[in-house]
Amino acid sequence: MSRILVCYYSRTGYTEQVAGKLARLLGADLMCIRERRPRTGIGGYLRSAWEALQGRDADILPPDTCLKDYELVVLGTPVWAGHAASPVRTLARQQRDQIRHAGIFCTLGGSGQVAALADLAQDLHQTPWSTLALTDGEIEVEGYEEKLTSFVAALRSRLNAEPAGRAGILGVDHGRTQFDPACLAPQAQPPAAERCRR
Repeated sequence: MSRILVCYYSRTGYTEQVAGKLARLLGADLMCIRERRPRTGIGGYLRSAWEALQGRDADILPPDTCLKDYELVVLGTPVWAGHAASPVRTLARQQRDQIRHAGIFCTLGGSGQVAALADLAQDLHQTPWSTLALTDGEIEVEGYEEKLTSFVAALRSRLNAEPAGRAGILGVDHGRTQFDPACLAPQAQPPAAERCRR
């Protein structure tokens, strides 16, 4: 078993594509967040946008792996209506006590990455070791290798700096810090009607 888990949700395949590539580069295990009810058609699109705008929980299935067994969990989310996808936010809220350290990446059609990354950091109650935002355009032309390599290097650096054994002990402060929005690049808030395209 790897020390790293890449855990993602994908509605249209963009986030899944990045998660798979990231898992290969990190030598990480890969887990897809699954839901009880599919998000197909216009109804699925509208439900996705509504849940994201309202900050609602999704009806997800229990994880098929134990997140506390990993020193680092990298969460991948599409950006829906300017926010992190509800299935990923739900997992972060439900499993935050099991996630020792986190990295976060998001995929998006336009803007909204700052709010989406902040959503997950707040849900986890910790500042991520590193964050990454990729647009559809970058993913479609595979023009994100440099960004992905930098993200992987930042995560590996933090993981290698973690004292041996410390990350493996539950019930102690694992060096978490409360999320500080200033750690993310400032950006104007996205319009509420930003499309749910992930």
